[in-house]
Amino acid sequence: MLRILCFGDSNTYGYDPRLGSTGRYPESQRWTGRLNALQDVYVRNLGMNGARIPRNANYVEEICLSESPDLITIMFGSNDVLEKVAYAEQIRLRLSPGEVAERVALDMGRFLGELQGRLAGEASPVIVLIAPPLMARGTWTDERIVDEVKRLAPLYREVAADLGVSFMDASSWPLELCFDGVHLTEEGHRVFFENIKPALTAKM
Repeated sequence: MLRILCFGDSNTYGYDPRLGSTGRYPESQRWTGRLNALQDVYVRNLGMNGARIPRNANYVEEICLSESPDLITIMFGSNDVLEKVAYAEQIRLRLSPGEVAERVALDMGRFLGELQGRLAGEASPVIVLIAPPLMARGTWTDERIVDEVKRLAPLYREVAADLGVSFMDASSWPLELCFDGVHLTEEGHRVFFENIKPALTAKM
């Protein structure tokens, strides 16, 4: 049995923006649910709407120690970009192109480095850093946000290489988005699953 914990934001949680603040796709349509339906795979979905890169590793460490997973996926960053761009605009802070993405990647590196240290040991799980899906112009986004999220993948790849963790680039997958330009559609979740399944199940 391959035990997987999936940490992330609303695109891990399975948020459906058509249904309001608590809307969620059925388990069978979420990429995590599709993984969980595979033979000899157990997936616990720990995605949360609005989640950002944790400031410390306490929460993730505690769950990993209680669940004893073989593998954990980490997919944060989209909300961090949204927050940092909004804050910069609010205080009229001029940031050069890519500076928001660089700050988000730095936060991710710090978090993963701390998490690695806490989970180190013979039975430590495989950590998979996933660069989040691209965004598109929509009701939640503008060109600045779209561009900064686009810049995350190569920066996350460097973070993963520096720390020696596995990396997947969801920004390179042809994922369909909802009208808000942020959240995956049912088809987006299906394609996400089809792209992540081979790499994760290869570790079985």
